[in-house]
Amino acid sequence: MPVAAERTQPPAAMLLSDETLDARLRRLAESSRVRVERLGHSHEGRPIWAIIIGMAETLERLPYHEAQNHRLAGPRVRFRTLEEFEIGSEGPVPGASQTKVSVLVAGGSFGFEAAHVEALVELAECLATSSEPRVERILERLLIVIIPLMNPDGRAAAIAEWLGSPLAVGHQGSGNAYGFPVNRDFFNLSQLETQAVRVAINRFHPVAAYDPHEDMYHLSHTLPYVCWTPPFARPYHPEIDSRILDCIGRLGGAIAEEWQRRGFNYLYHPEGDHGFLSLFRLGGRLHLDLCLQGVPALITESARRPGSQTWEDRIAQKMTAGLAFLSEVASQSDRYLAARYAVRRDLETPDAFVLPRAANTEGTLASVVEPLLQHQVLVFSATDPEAAYIIPTHQPDGRFVRALLSQAAWNHVALPPQVGATCLRLSALPAEQQTGWWQAQLEPVLSLPIRHHGQADGGVRREGVVIANDAEGIAATNRLLNHGAEVWRVSSGWFGVVGQPRGVVRGVVGEAVSGRAVPDAGDHRIARPRIALYVGQGVDQRHHLLSGSVRFALERLGFPYVPIEAENVRAGELRQFQLLIVPGGWGPEIVYGWEDPEPPWQRPGTRDGLGDEGLRAIYAFVENGGRYLGIGSGGGILASTEFLGLVDSDLVDEMLGEARAFIQVTQGHPLFYGVRSFTDEKGSTIPSRLAVPYYSEPFAGLHGGPIFKAGPHAQVLAEYVAIDDPKSVRESAYFDAEAHTPAILYQPVGRGWAAVFVFEPYLRGVWRSTLPLLANAVFLAGLAP
Repeated sequence: MPVAAERTQPPAAMLLSDETLDARLRRLAESSRVRVERLGHSHEGRPIWAIIIGMAETLERLPYHEAQNHRLAGPRVRFRTLEEFEIGSEGPVPGASQTKVSVLVAGGSFGFEAAHVEALVELAECLATSSEPRVERILERLLIVIIPLMNPDGRAAAIAEWLGSPLAVGHQGSGNAYGFPVNRDFFNLSQLETQAVRVAINRFHPVAAYDPHEDMYHLSHTLPYVCWTPPFARPYHPEIDSRILDCIGRLGGAIAEEWQRRGFNYLYHPEGDHGFLSLFRLGGRLHLDLCLQGVPALITESARRPGSQTWEDRIAQKMTAGLAFLSEVASQSDRYLAARYAVRRDLETPDAFVLPRAANTEGTLASVVEPLLQHQVLVFSATDPEAAYIIPTHQPDGRFVRALLSQAAWNHVALPPQVGATCLRLSALPAEQQTGWWQAQLEPVLSLPIRHHGQADGGVRREGVVIANDAEGIAATNRLLNHGAEVWRVSSGWFGVVGQPRGVVRGVVGEAVSGRAVPDAGDHRIARPRIALYVGQGVDQRHHLLSGSVRFALERLGFPYVPIEAENVRAGELRQFQLLIVPGGWGPEIVYGWEDPEPPWQRPGTRDGLGDEGLRAIYAFVENGGRYLGIGSGGGILASTEFLGLVDSDLVDEMLGEARAFIQVTQGHPLFYGVRSFTDEKGSTIPSRLAVPYYSEPFAGLHGGPIFKAGPHAQVLAEYVAIDDPKSVRESAYFDAEAHTPAILYQPVGRGWAAVFVFEPYLRGVWRSTLPLLANAVFLAGLAP
């Protein structure tokens, strides 16, 4: 019989607030077994804490144990060239018995999965105070690092929502302050929260990790169970070693035994034959990140659907799973040490990725190299046969390197297409081109130099500069505009500045390098519009990450904006602006307000859509000279004939899945100024072809990827022409070149214009290569009508 909904979805007052969590952490810190340290902070400034637990004598010698865990994490590899390298021979056994092996338990990456924090604090309190033999055995062997709350901003947002609507899903707290799912950013490390967790990983070098989660879609709904533990279902990520899978199987089995003793109704199959959760794709998840670096890492899931099980059971499942996980690692620590070391010592076939300096902007290079350095991946520089960064795959983190940089069709999260980098796979190049790279002298890269945002030539008092149209260059351009500089478009599509005081340009752009920018005849001066960003119903809640992507992009690029909602539009406030941006989301919800979720979930408040009055206000704004940028199934559908009619387009389909797609520019337009074409691993480029994210999550009701049919009045500026992984979407035929499916649409309306990007130009804050399209649309809106 189902449990009463209110017992599963606890009143917000029962949840640990910032203040109550801090109080319990202070009490924990009084124990001789505990140190509480701040790893970093969230976007809104909330601390992210680590609870370090061990015997008193272990904590007294903490630096020694940290150093030993670092030494035992894998062999040291020294490269002179890609062909000449040495592998350290010291294995994990000598001295290992004297080392307290580090393990990581971290939770709370999704702020609306509420029971993690309570469970992990309870686990820490048990380890800090209990004298039971099981706990003593754990502490005799392990150094435990618990991060009870990776995403404090998301949790605070969810609690605020539950204070008003106790049975709301809490979508507003699913991601961080920008709506980004923290647990999908551990590859890119673009967010403060993931960077803080990485600090702990790099410091303690855990031999195994456990990350509890909660499910609202399947457990106790489509499946007759309330919790799940690995093994994961097939398929598995091809770069995960079988030895890691074996360790995960042992850990999951230990948790299943514990849950059986506790009487939980759990889903478990020793061979993973359950079809619930696979270990494939899943880009950016913490457990996949660690598995690829040779660390057995697993998650568990508990049902959180109202009425499925009690709040107390949700906590108990994670608490007992944590104890079972720690007991298994403590009893077999040599096994886990040996497995990790063996996986990281198996360097496999030598190969490398090459980032030529001349083929990339400094900002693009940094977008690839900086995350690798944060992960402690070995990166080198070379000057011959040309200046480049080189990342060998025959290193301890080779599997992770391939997972992050390989542009395999199924690898939707490959970093080079996301950031627009020319990243060559050495083994994919012709043999005659490979020789020079194999023999290049390699110099370790420990950090990147201060980046140049442009190329400049200085006179005595004045100077000119040309700035790349990438994320860093756009931000530098906006800083120059803030200082009153005159910025122009030059023939390359980049930005040109001339005649400004040397101190202003040099202070913003950096040290001068070479070249001089003189605006060509016909080039126009850059001006910024006043931007209104719609953040109301229909682009919030489950679509919060899509509107957050645009907010994050505008802030990163340096564009000021004002957030507005439906009431602001109806009140006529658009007349204060020149550009209205409506992010991805769900068009009907923008117009009519929040939909009712599936019972027993409830809406988080009263519906408030634009309505007819709001639609009329937006149309009048554009007709009278305003500019409109609509994105995805939110602003894109809103602009279509179904609602505003700003763009002559009809919705054909949407929510096809998630993939990496390619679009081809079909006609020249200012939206494409300075936008780089996609280059594959062989160095091949098709002019005016761009890689873009196709994104939607049908199972979660997260709309995206609308498929439009353009009418005669709409200008189709770009079309879909290919998709890397046809199996990842429901109807791949839409992406065939013969289908002529619009990807970017544009249409003059009265004295204004409207544009639609079908894809998300800055998805999750990591898809940077299409940021110039967004910036170009903003600068285009700043031009006089």
